[in-house]
This record gives sequence, C-alpha cells and structure tokens, in this order.
Amino acid sequence: MTQRVVQNIENDYLICSICLGRYTDPRLLPCGHSFCRQCLSDYIQQTVVSPNARTLKCPIDRGFVSGPGSNIHTREWASSFPVDQFALNLLSIVNEQERGGPRVAINSQPINRGPGPPSSGTSHNFQTCAVHNGRLMEYFCIGCNELVCAQCAIDNHRTRRCDCLSFEEAVTKLQPKANSLHVRFQNLIFRAQQLAQYGSPEHNSLQQAKSRAMESLTEIESNINRFSQLCFQNAEDLRQEIAFAGQELPSESRQLAVLYDKIQDTKLTFDNILNTNSTLDILNTYRRIESQASEYDRSLASTTQRNPRYIEMSDHATFSRFLNNPPPLASLKVKYPNRRDHQQHINSINEDVEHNAAVSPLTLPVQNPNSGNRRMLTSTVRGHRTQNRQDQTRSKSKSVINVKNPQEDTTTWHLNGIVFIGYHVLVIDSYNNTLRKCSIAGTFTTHETLPIEGPASITLMDNPTEVAISQPEKKQIVIISTDQELAVKETIRTNKPYDVICLHQRTNFVTCSFRGAKCIDIINRVGRVQISIERSRILRDPRYLTVTRDGLIVVSDNELRRVICMNSEGQVQWTHTPNAAPWGVASDKMGKIYVCLDNNDVQTLSDEGHVLEKKFLSARDGIKMPYAICVRSRQLAITEFGSSLFTPNSPWVHIISV
Repeated sequence: MTQRVVQNIENDYLICSICLGRYTDPRLLPCGHSFCRQCLSDYIQQTVVSPNARTLKCPIDRGFVSGPGSNIHTREWASSFPVDQFALNLLSIVNEQERGGPRVAINSQPINRGPGPPSSGTSHNFQTCAVHNGRLMEYFCIGCNELVCAQCAIDNHRTRRCDCLSFEEAVTKLQPKANSLHVRFQNLIFRAQQLAQYGSPEHNSLQQAKSRAMESLTEIESNINRFSQLCFQNAEDLRQEIAFAGQELPSESRQLAVLYDKIQDTKLTFDNILNTNSTLDILNTYRRIESQASEYDRSLASTTQRNPRYIEMSDHATFSRFLNNPPPLASLKVKYPNRRDHQQHINSINEDVEHNAAVSPLTLPVQNPNSGNRRMLTSTVRGHRTQNRQDQTRSKSKSVINVKNPQEDTTTWHLNGIVFIGYHVLVIDSYNNTLRKCSIAGTFTTHETLPIEGPASITLMDNPTEVAISQPEKKQIVIISTDQELAVKETIRTNKPYDVICLHQRTNFVTCSFRGAKCIDIINRVGRVQISIERSRILRDPRYLTVTRDGLIVVSDNELRRVICMNSEGQVQWTHTPNAAPWGVASDKMGKIYVCLDNNDVQTLSDEGHVLEKKFLSARDGIKMPYAICVRSRQLAITEFGSSLFTPNSPWVHIISV
C-alpha cells in the first residue's frame, strides 16, 4: 500500500517534464509549473538566444514568463526562480519511505537536511585515547587525518600543517574539498561518456588523416602498377629485339635469292662454254665472266657486313642504382599531442560539464568513527544523477508527441524515419514530403518544418547538428543543418535510388535499396560506391538497417520476417527470426539492438544475435505497431504505423526513458 502511494505521488508531483526523471533542485515558475534547475537552465539557454530578452516560454503551456532581471545572465535565470518547497518536502518524504525510515505524515513540517553543524543536543559516543588513558578522542586533525584527544592535540599536533578541530567543524571545513572531488568525478564520468558516445576530436581528426593517408597510399600503388607495366613492356621489347637480331629482313632475302640465281645462271653459262671446247668462245667470254664473278663477290661481302656478329646489352646505370637501393615510397609522421594541448582539451571538456550537466544534490555520508551514528554532509554540485540500484530497476517513463501542427488539416502521415537532435527529434514524413522538428521538452503549439521531396530515410552525421536524408526518386542524399533553423546544406548525387541510409564509421554511408536488385552499398561522402554487396538471394524486402558499435550491418527484411547481420564484405554473421515481421532497427553504444515488430512489440538483441528481451515494449505500452526507431543513452524515440492494416496514419511519436 505504502509503495503504491509513493509511486502515485512521484508520478503526479515529482516528475520533471523535461528530463522525465525525478525532480532535482526543483524550481517553480510563476505559471505554477516546476522543473529541475539544470533542466530549466539548459532549456533557457537553448531557447532564449537574444541577449536583450526579458521573457521566456514555459516548456509546458508555452506561456510567456518574465525573467529575473536585465542585469542577470541567462545562465543564472533558473537559479533566480524560487525553490518549489512543496515538491522538495514531498521528495524528502518519498526518499525517507524508500530508505525504509520512519513513517512521515504528508502534512508534517519540512525536513531540514541542509548542511551545517548539528544542534547542541547531538550525542557522541567518543572513543578513548590509547596513549592518554581515559581521555576522550573528541578532535580531528585535518593535517594528519586522524582522531586525537585534547592532550594529543597539545603534545603532538602543533605543527603548521596540523589543524585540530571538533568533528562538526572538521566536516564543515572539508565540505568544499569534498564538493570539488565530487565535481572531479563527475567530470571524469562525463568525459568517459563523451568519448564512448562521440569519440574525441583527436580521434575524429585522426580518422580523417588516416583516410587521406590511405588514399595517398592507394595512388602510390597505382603509380607503382603503371611503372611496373612500363618496365615489363620495355623488357618485352628488348627480348623481341634480341630474338630478331641477325635475321635478314624480307627484302634482303629476296635480293639474296636473285643474286643466287644470277650466280647459278652465270656458272651454267660458263660450264657450257667450257664443255664446247671452243677456244674462241672461251677467250671472248672469260673476261666478262671474270668481271661478273668479282661483282658477285662484292655483293656477297656487302650482305655479310650488314649482319651483326654479336650482341652486347648493358643495363642503365641510373635504373640499376634505383633497383639496388630503391627510395622509400613515402614518409609517415605520427604527431602526438603535447601536454599543453592535452590539458586544454581536458579544460574544454570540464567547461562543457559545468555548462551542460544537470544539477543534483550530493549527499555525502560522514561517519563519526567514535560513534555508531551517521550524519550527512549535503552540498549541491554539477553532474549527472547518480545511478543506484533503484534507478536500474525502476519502470520506464514514456511521453507522447503529436507531430501535427494546429493549423494543419492533414489526416494521413507516414513517419518512416526519426533521430534525436539535442532536446528535439527530427521526423521525416514521406506522405506529406516534410521534415518535422519536434521538441521533447514539453508540449509545443507548433513544430518547425522543412519541405523535402520524397524523403525515405534519415541518419545522424558525425557533426551532431547535421543529418542526412535519402531521396531515392531523385537519386540523391541531402545534408540538413539544424544549428539555427532547418536548411539544406549539401546535396550528394548517387547512381542508385537508395531507400535506406545509415552512417557507417563516421566517414561513409551504408545504403540499401528495395527497388530492383536487392543490394547493400557502402558509399563515401561524394556518392561513390566503395563496396557493393549483392545479396539478392538472402534479401527480399529490406526496410531498415543500422550499424552496430563494431561496424556490423543489421538489416530487417519485412517479407522474409528476418533480421540479418553481416559485415562490410557481405558475410552473414547471424540471423534472427522473430515471431512477427520486423520494421525499424536501431543499435546503441552498449551493443544492444532494438527491433520493432508488427505485433506491437519491441525486442532487444545482443550484438551477437541473442534475444535479451522478447517484450521490451508491448501493446500495453500504448504503441500501435512500432515503425521507425532511434536510440541514444537511456532514451528511445519510436514512430507508429497506426491501426490501419495497409496505410500508415499515425502522427504520434513515443519517447521512452529507461
């Protein structure tokens, strides 16, 4: 009974409508709505952009609320609004009940848990000093970090670093150091989360430098291939020249054949004259035949001189030196950040923590070592809320957003893509050819829109203020900037009509088309295909895809009722066959994969394909056929297909916080 009452009180009075969590340092606006101080501060800094602004809009009713004054910076507006004492008292009562403490009536006086020394009636069971028997150890030396009695303080703790104080004074003096240490741990946690989610700027620049270096190396390899082909062609030409060296040309062969025939004819003629024994004929022809023989000798000698006697080949000296001692292909220099750059990067991250982290009360237990009692040192520091076991087991919080603007007369929607951008979600409506920017901080009257012809899929970019949208009918991908207002920043032309798109390893896109031949392509930022995976045999109706933390590609096939995971070479790693047809899929940084099914369920899988939760969400959560899905740390956004069996007709977006 008590637990149900506490749950009802929390749901009705203690939930911040911005972060959907329990209030932390609640602040009350004049309109009567309360929010966490840090949530309200972040909201004000995002919505109040003019330095001369004097008012802000309430995140819930959108009514104008006067600011605290003209001489106060917007960072301090939230702190200037009064504390919601009613919510603060309820929080104290609920926390007391959850810790199993004494029962506290709802109409009891406010509980004072602020910092400061306890009242004079506080009792201590002091230990006795082992050196000075019988003396109570009622002091704490901050310099030596130990309990002492009065005599020990006089005898042994009189150096400059020693500072012997009572327990209450010691705790009060140590409070700023404890706060600073807590802020330091919050900074460390925030830095670790930022590195896990977005990667460091050095890592991003390193990846870009690696890509450029790999492109240069590929060009060098191409030049080497061309050079080797030229060398082999030159070697083949030399081989042919060697083979044909000394062989007579066809014209010379014909001349030698004619000369041979002439010699043969002259010899026959001379033999016939000799056979006739005619002295007169011999005398008349001898001189002429002798002259012809001399001419034939000269012709034969000339032919012999034109033929080479031997061949000698010597390699080129420059080329020989190049082969024996080839120069390096390129020089590679790896630059490591110096200590100064590293410290500047840490300071910038710490400033981001101070600016963006939520405000939460830190309750630091300080136990009197001489007593069984415990008392609490309470301070307020910037940082994320501490996650305890109750946070891990608490139920999911859900809010619903209607993407329809009040002035619209639209009755049909097709919300087939969604991503998180700060305190907003970007939703593509392919039926109305519109990109919609909807706030998740409260119920707004209007949403910013941008006309987009034929949008099919949306994905985040490496720049957190940009998204990419595929337009298969126009065979292009548009980059949308969301920094100030929605605007087209860049257009990428493609050779294929890509229906589905997702960022792959920060520099490329993994795309899919369910028109014609089913294939998955990895394209670069200029639309050129880097890797093409032809998977017509295992893909029939691919609808959505996502990329896991390890770079694996997960595709949902609606017709085959199957979820398929493959690597960038197209090798299937695992398949999962749910009990219904899958639609949207999304993957988070912790290795969890979310799958929307057309039986109103959302399943979760591990990155190895094992089922973690068959009904992470179900029909009782109020979602009519979950369709598109996106995920970030402990938060999901899901669109609905709607109740129609054939056409999507739901304008609702569900925000789930876990």
